[in-house]
Amino acid sequence: MTDSPCSSQFIPLDKPSQGTRVAVLYFDSDAPHIDILECATRRLNAALGLSEVLQSLEEPSANIIKNIGIGSHILICDAMCLIDKVQNQVQPKA
Repeated sequence: MTDSPCSSQFIPLDKPSQGTRVAVLYFDSDAPHIDILECATRRLNAALGLSEVLQSLEEPSANIIKNIGIGSHILICDAMCLIDKVQNQVQPKA
């Protein structure tokens, strides 16, 4: 088995999204930009939801704060990676 997909259309997400030394999470760079941005938006909304849950808790434990922080960080990293990839595809080459 190889370490990367066969097609160059599949691009690995950035390191923070991977959580491993080897890239295992890829996205389809040939997907319509609107769909990639929708995916990023859903991840940002999920991170916002986690933040709202944390805010609603009276006295969250350190473990809850840590887990919500880790989940939010991964979701935001995924979203920013997708947004950056779309921006790089649509920006005119100099």
